[in-house]
Amino acid sequence: LALLHGERPDDQEVGAALAEARRGAGQTDEALAILTAYGPPGRLCGEAQRTLASCYADQGELERAAGLLSRQVELRLPAFQEAQLAYDSASQTRVDALVERARAGRDMELNRRLENVFDDARGREIFDAWLREQIEGDAELTALHEAYLARSSVVPMVLSLGTLQLRRAREVSGEAREALLADAERLFLAIRQEAAGVPSYHLSLGQVYHRLGRTAEGDAELTGLLESGDLGLALQVGHVYRNLGLVERAREVAEDVHARGAGSPATQDVAGAAAHLMALMATTLEDRETWLRRAPQELPEVETALLEVRAERALQARELREADALFAQVAQRYAAAGDNDAASQNNAALADQQRYRCTGDPAHLVRAGERMERGLRLM
Repeated sequence: LALLHGERPDDQEVGAALAEARRGAGQTDEALAILTAYGPPGRLCGEAQRTLASCYADQGELERAAGLLSRQVELRLPAFQEAQLAYDSASQTRVDALVERARAGRDMELNRRLENVFDDARGREIFDAWLREQIEGDAELTALHEAYLARSSVVPMVLSLGTLQLRRAREVSGEAREALLADAERLFLAIRQEAAGVPSYHLSLGQVYHRLGRTAEGDAELTGLLESGDLGLALQVGHVYRNLGLVERAREVAEDVHARGAGSPATQDVAGAAAHLMALMATTLEDRETWLRRAPQELPEVETALLEVRAERALQARELREADALFAQVAQRYAAAGDNDAASQNNAALADQQRYRCTGDPAHLVRAGERMERGLRLM
C-alpha cells in the first residue's frame, strides 16, 4: 500500500510486517526465517526486533525475548523520557503564562473574541480554542514536540517488555518474582501517558499491581476496562481475574458478560466465550454441563469438554466400560493438540488417570505420569 502511494518503505519494515502477519497466522518458524535472514538482531530496525522478540516468546523462550528487548529499551527509554519531560515542562510553563496573560486581559485578540460573550460555556470554548492556537503556533514547543515524537517508537517496545516480565514473573518465586514484577511496573509507568487507553496496557498493569499485593490499584486498572462497555474487553478482564486466582470475581464478570451479550446476534460470540469460561470455573458437573450447553457447540474444546462430562457421568453410574471408552476419546483429543501444549498434556494425563479408575490398569497411570512430567517441563 505504501508503494502504491509513492512511498518507499524500508525493506526491514516490510519484512517485519510480513513476519508479524506470518506470526499472527501461527507460522512462527516462517516468521523467524524472514527476520533472521537480515543478520544478527543488532542489524534489525526496532519494529523487526520487537517482532523477533514476539516470535521467541511464542516459542516459550521468554528470557531470550526479554533480553533482546531490554537492550533496545535501556538504550532508547532514557532519551524518550528526557524528551517527554522537556516537552511537558515547557508546555506547562507556556500554558501557565498564557492563562496569566488572559486573566490580566493583556491579549487583545482574546479580548476581542470574548467581547459581548456572556455565556460561561461559550466563553470556555473560545478560550480553549485560543489556547490551542497559541500552543500550536509556538515554534519552540513544536520543535520539542517533534523531538518527543521522534523518540516515541520505543513505547510499543516498553509495553512488550513489561508484558514479558509479567509473564516471566508467573514462573518464578521469591526475590526473582519480586524483581520481575518491579521491573514490569517501572516499564509500564514509564509509558503511562502514551499507553493510556490501550487495553493491553491496563490489563497488564492491573495484573502487576495484583501480584504485588496492591489490590485497590489493580482493581482500578481493570474496572476502567469493565466500565468501557466493551464486552470483549470485559471477558479479557474475567480471564485475568481467573489467572490471578480470584475465581469468584472472575465468575461475576463472566456471568455479567454472558447476560448482557446473549440477547443480541452481534454479541453472541462473546456471550458464548463467556459461557465457556464459566464452564471452566464450574464447581459441579451439573453446573459445568449447563454452561457448556450455552457455549458454541462447534468449538472442538467444547465438544471435548462435553465428552468429558459424559465420561464422568458414566463413571458415577459405574458403567465402567463405557466410561473408559469415553475417557480414551478425551485423552486422544487432548493429545492431538501436540507435544508442546502443556495444558493439553495435563488434561490428557487427567483423562488417563480416570481410565485407571475405570480399569485398574497401571499402564494408564504410567502414561499419565509421562504426560504430566512433559507438561511440567513445558511450563
